[in-house]
Amino acid sequence: MKLPVLFRDRRAARQTALFALAVFFCAHAFCFFNLTYSGPSVSLNAASSANQQIEGGLFLQPVYFSLRGGVASPLFTGLIAALCLAAALPMIAELLGIGSAALRLALCAALCCHPSLTALFAAQLHVADAVCLSLPLVCAGMLCWRAHRLGFLPGAALLAAAMALDVHAASFAMGLALLALLASLADGMTLRCAVLRLLHLAAMTLLATALYSIGLAVMLRIADLEACIELYAQGLAQTWLYPLSTLFAPLTYYAALNPVLRALLLLAGGWAALRLPKAGLCRRLLILAACVLLLPLAVNLPVVSASPADQLRPAYALIDTAVLMLVSRMSCRCAVPMRRTAAALIAILGVSGVIFSNQVYLKKNLEFESTLSFMTRVVDRAEDTPGYQPGLTPVAIVGTPEESIVAARLEGFDHLTALHAASNTRAVTSSDDMVGYLWEIMGYPVNLISDYDRSLLEEQDAVRAMPAYPAEGCCAFVGDVLVIRLSP
Repeated sequence: MKLPVLFRDRRAARQTALFALAVFFCAHAFCFFNLTYSGPSVSLNAASSANQQIEGGLFLQPVYFSLRGGVASPLFTGLIAALCLAAALPMIAELLGIGSAALRLALCAALCCHPSLTALFAAQLHVADAVCLSLPLVCAGMLCWRAHRLGFLPGAALLAAAMALDVHAASFAMGLALLALLASLADGMTLRCAVLRLLHLAAMTLLATALYSIGLAVMLRIADLEACIELYAQGLAQTWLYPLSTLFAPLTYYAALNPVLRALLLLAGGWAALRLPKAGLCRRLLILAACVLLLPLAVNLPVVSASPADQLRPAYALIDTAVLMLVSRMSCRCAVPMRRTAAALIAILGVSGVIFSNQVYLKKNLEFESTLSFMTRVVDRAEDTPGYQPGLTPVAIVGTPEESIVAARLEGFDHLTALHAASNTRAVTSSDDMVGYLWEIMGYPVNLISDYDRSLLEEQDAVRAMPAYPAEGCCAFVGDVLVIRLSP
């Protein structure tokens, strides 16, 4: 059997990969050349959370981190993430038949500048490359599905691997598969062939789910753990509406201009769908209806995870991609101006995203530095407490730097709080992050008591009466435990 050609235009594929690298580093280089660890990522060693990753259904993440190394510098993480995007975007362009250089550049801007990547790098930098690795796996699986009638077999294995790296991989896969099918219909594929591809897609999805379930069961058995996953789903209307609402959310620098640009872009996509040259009126309406009704549902599938779905998913960028797929197929007199208009609109949105993401990373870097200053003073206060011995004395930290009375919001960054990952004021945002921060960021030995013991201690009147840092008495012994109250 002759293997199918992966890229029909290798020069265009190379060009798209270079576009992806250029746009990616314009948007995210600051994050990787500075210390922007925040939230869960202050626990630098991603491999230390192997049990939680397996219990949460991401059972290939520990395998990946054992190969990559649990601790990786931001630059190394960024390089891997960039290469993953550079591998995924040429495959997306190939799947959707986007041949114009301007539209391929716009495709790179739509995905690389999407706020979902900014949120990922800002809040989960230590595992971000594993999540990005799921994208080329999904794209390769979709290419296998499209290339051969038995391609759904390797496609299922690739999709299962992607699902074991990122909980949102299935949404990206279904959205991309829908767009690939609509692109083929727009190019004149018969309805019979479309039905066969749908059947192959259904078979691939079922097989991928089975492989994923078997892999999870095996890993749980090997690690002697139990799954801690739940199904997080919304109502049908909310599932359809939410991805569309994020398009008009102020998750960009030109927040006031964003709704206008999005509206124009969606209108351009609708006009292009009605002007497809190789499709009759019924097929055009079918393609338009699928983009409007099915695509938002496909990119926002229910999530099986240990935690609720994130604010954003990379799959939401496929809504902009749908517009590029449609305008790339126009052949009427206004086709070239329409392609240029769509590319220009996404270029403006991309520039807005670049500015927004760099501001987010600057804020995260300032938060990292201010948290280090704050926690250094807290440690000094603890060491000045008579009877305290570093690494030996049991310590209970009540509250977080985020809730401290000296945690002021940075001036000029208020517009970034629309992104949940950028809404904090300190790098340590919860008690769960405190151990990782003290031991791995500060390198300071501290004998923290368990969460359960701390919760019991917080109910005691002596602890309730303690003032919050920086007041005198914020560090005091209660029994044999040194209690440090950081916030009221």
